[in-house]
Amino acid sequence: MLEIHQRRMDLNFLKHPKSPVGPEGNKKSAPPEKSKRKLLTPSGKGRDRGHVVAGGDDVNPLSVLYDDEIASNKEMGAAAEQYIGERLKLEGHSNVNVLGGNNKGFDIEYFDEHGNYCYVEVKSLPGKWKGSHVMMSNSQYQHAVTKGDNFSLYVVENATELKNAIVTKIANPAKHFTKLFLDSGWKEFGEKNSANNIPVEGEYYDIPLDDGSFITKQVVKVEKNGTLTSYYLEGEANRRLYKPHTIRRANKEWEN
Repeated sequence: MLEIHQRRMDLNFLKHPKSPVGPEGNKKSAPPEKSKRKLLTPSGKGRDRGHVVAGGDDVNPLSVLYDDEIASNKEMGAAAEQYIGERLKLEGHSNVNVLGGNNKGFDIEYFDEHGNYCYVEVKSLPGKWKGSHVMMSNSQYQHAVTKGDNFSLYVVENATELKNAIVTKIANPAKHFTKLFLDSGWKEFGEKNSANNIPVEGEYYDIPLDDGSFITKQVVKVEKNGTLTSYYLEGEANRRLYKPHTIRRANKEWEN
C-alpha cells in the first residue's frame, strides 16, 4: 500500500516538474489591502463566521483573520506551499508532494529521514504575523489532532516577497491549544432564545393558550429535579413542567 502511494506521488512530480530549488515559494492566506479589509467584516456576516482562536488570556480575538480559502489569497498561498516544498527537499526529505489547491486537511505530504509519513499545512501572510491570525479549517485541525507529531504547521510571513520570507514551523500544533475563544458568529449556531426562556422566579412569561394566543403571567416558584425544571404561575395551584420553546419571556412593557 505504501509503494502504491509513493508511485502516485512520483507521477505527480512528472505532471508538475520541480520548481527551481531555493527559498522562493509561498502559500494561501491574506491578500493585498483590499481583501484584507474584506476579512475584517464582522464574523456573523457572510461566510466568515464561527471562528475559534487558540491561545492564552492575552490573545486578542479581534485581530485580523487571514483565510487561505478566499480566492484572492490562493495565488500567494500556492507560492508559499511550493516554497515550503522546496525547503523540505533541501532538508533531505523524500517524496515531497505539494498537493496544491485546497486539499482537505493538509497541503504537503512527505517521508522524513526515519520513514515516517508526514503532513504539512502551510499558512501565508503578506506581512508580519504580529497582530494577525491565520486560520485553520475544521478538517485541518482534526488532521492535526489525529496525526500528532507527524503533522506540522508552517507559517510564512512576507509571502508576497519570498526573498524576505520568515518561516515558523510548529510541530504537532494541536498539543499547544490551551484555550479556544468563540467569536460572536457562534451565536448563530445557538438555539434561538432557548436559554432566555428558562423560567426564573419573579419574571413574566407569555404562556400559550389553546386558541393560539398568549397570556402573560408571573412565575412565582421554580423547582429543579435533575435535568427537569418545573414552575408555578401566579393564580395557579398546579405546577407546570418546563419544555423548551413552549413559553417565552415577556417584553418589558407587558410586565406592568
